[in-house]
Amino acid sequence: MLNLTGQFRALVVAATIGFAPLAHAADTVIPATPEAGSFKIGIEPWLGYGQWHVAEAKGLFKASGLSDVQIVNFTEDKDINAALASGQLDAANIATHTAMGMVAA
Repeated sequence: MLNLTGQFRALVVAATIGFAPLAHAADTVIPATPEAGSFKIGIEPWLGYGQWHVAEAKGLFKASGLSDVQIVNFTEDKDINAALASGQLDAANIATHTAMGMVAA
């Protein structure tokens, strides 16, 4: 017979340990306005990344207080990965498996 109380206790302990790092995130203060400066994001030619061009064309970055967003186009994974790893980009839309590989390296 299963001891539900013990299983529940183990679940609570696991959840507490798992969510503990998020407690600090709740204390983080997000400024009302974005920091001044430029933001460079790298993308590749894929339909799913088209939202960046739509946002730029509609002026959504500027409307959100982001005055200098630069979309940098790449055609090969190796080039966008190198630019991101070297700090030439602030962010990049890359595949999940690519991002995980970069973190593991």
